[in-house]
Amino acid sequence: MARRKRSYFAKSNKGKAGEVFLNNFLTSSSANQKETVKEKSFATKAAKERERVAKAEAKEKEREEKERERVANEERRENDRRIKKEEPYKKRLKLELEKLGLHPLSWIISLITNQAIEQGVTPAKMYSYFIEGNEAYLSEEIADVWIKEERRECFGYAHRVILIKLKGWIDQDFLEEKDKSILREMGEDIWDAYSEHETLKKVVTDCRPQSDAINHPLFKNLLQRYKNFEYIVEDLFDYDLSVAKMFSYDVIPFLRLCIDNKWTLDEATCSEEYVSLTSKKMRYCEDLANQSKWDQ
Repeated sequence: MARRKRSYFAKSNKGKAGEVFLNNFLTSSSANQKETVKEKSFATKAAKERERVAKAEAKEKEREEKERERVANEERRENDRRIKKEEPYKKRLKLELEKLGLHPLSWIISLITNQAIEQGVTPAKMYSYFIEGNEAYLSEEIADVWIKEERRECFGYAHRVILIKLKGWIDQDFLEEKDKSILREMGEDIWDAYSEHETLKKVVTDCRPQSDAINHPLFKNLLQRYKNFEYIVEDLFDYDLSVAKMFSYDVIPFLRLCIDNKWTLDEATCSEEYVSLTSKKMRYCEDLANQSKWDQ
């Protein structure tokens, strides 16, 4: 039977103070021991629960890692199977295009290969299904895509500078709406503004073999224009491409002016607009420097 505390003031305990004290002491000691045992039991259960949760989480993490690895391996195997399956199609299609004098662009070859596989057409029948009777259309499509690829290759650096360094200005309050429109247009259409696209497209479409078109004066002139624009962009910015020689709101209209006039670097830097706009910022910077000296 559980021991209970007794009262010193109870009639039955009169003259038994020592006995009551001892009883109450033992009762408290027993209760403390029970509480300690209970706390240890709770702590042990909590520790076991934390251990169980940690093991479960580790097991789930291991399962997820194995699943990711399984999916990655399956994707690699699927990709290897796809490459192996596509190889005879691409070789045959490249040969057929070259026989016709058409430039074997990887984009066109991949497109037709995928269509052939989806439709169950064998490599030997690709010519009759996808090329015969479509020579003119393929020639024009190849010309269009090829010109764009050459533009990206030759004009990529200057275009990246425009998008990365100037795009952030589009939300600035100091840009007028017309300048924002110019910036958006430059980001989307600047290649076409430089390319005389339709004229060049006809040259590449009609040339046989098409791969010789890159030696055509119009093509060479186009590539040189891209280089000219790249030089102008480099000139406008400091070495880290972060600070322009002109005010930010002047750079975009000036670049558009360079495109419209097809300026070389010398023509751009000798233009009245370049001299005026760079001088305006230079005077502003000098005034700031002088003001700073007076403030000190």
